[in-house]
Amino acid sequence: MASKRKGKAIEEELIETHATKLGVHLADEEIKGNIDMFESKANPKIHSLHQELRRGVLQHNLSIISSVYFLLCCELMLTFFMLLLLFVFSIIIDLILMVIILVAMFVYLIGYCLINRYPKKFQKSSSKFLLCLIFSICEAVVLSFLSIPISTRVFLLEVSMLIISLFGGCVFAKIKGQEYSEKQGLVCLVMTTLVLYVIFMLVFYDYLWISLCTFGLVFYEWFLVAKISRIVKKLPDVENIDNFQNGLYVTLLIFKAKIDIFVDALVIVCRKCCKPNDSEAEEN
Repeated sequence: MASKRKGKAIEEELIETHATKLGVHLADEEIKGNIDMFESKANPKIHSLHQELRRGVLQHNLSIISSVYFLLCCELMLTFFMLLLLFVFSIIIDLILMVIILVAMFVYLIGYCLINRYPKKFQKSSSKFLLCLIFSICEAVVLSFLSIPISTRVFLLEVSMLIISLFGGCVFAKIKGQEYSEKQGLVCLVMTTLVLYVIFMLVFYDYLWISLCTFGLVFYEWFLVAKISRIVKKLPDVENIDNFQNGLYVTLLIFKAKIDIFVDALVIVCRKCCKPNDSEAEEN
């Protein structure tokens, strides 16, 4: 009698496990199907912008790395214009940003979960451009919010430096083609940044913040160059995917990598805060 009950319990557990797995599988398939519909249901102007950028990249025969630099440069233009608005209309924009920052963080979280869950799906998906655009807007909001306690002018200068450096990197990667190397790309970006730093130091006099932010900018450029090269090397060959589409996919993974760093840092801080002190542990 006991063995029958045990067998029945095991059978019920197996049925429940199978049902759970089936439910997760069906949910995954539904989400994967909806991912491709993101951009198709978006505003036609977004689709038109996507096609114009794609046409420009293919027309100028940009490599994957050059395409990524170009896309990152375009992405930072949104941040630049938002910082410019913040600089001109600071009080009104401050209040609006307080509300938008919450929405941006929520959208960031959803996008991060989707990329983390279905990374390979996005390489062939048509929704890469729309998701990159959404991430760009969210990043612009976050950086604008962070600029408030420091200096909007300093952030404007630093973003300008990064845009010019990335554009220079884009041109350099196109010229070098197959001969491009990670070290050369880093030298190009850093040298451009340092030249702009000297120019800005002669024109503006906020030495402390400009120096600190430029140091952080150089570190960020090193992260970008290293991460882009690593992703491109591991990028699988997919039929009917051009350099622009691959560039969008790599840009999407760069966004994911930046969020990964933030999440890892948050986890470390939480562990440090939640970890009991040695004195408390000894008392227990």
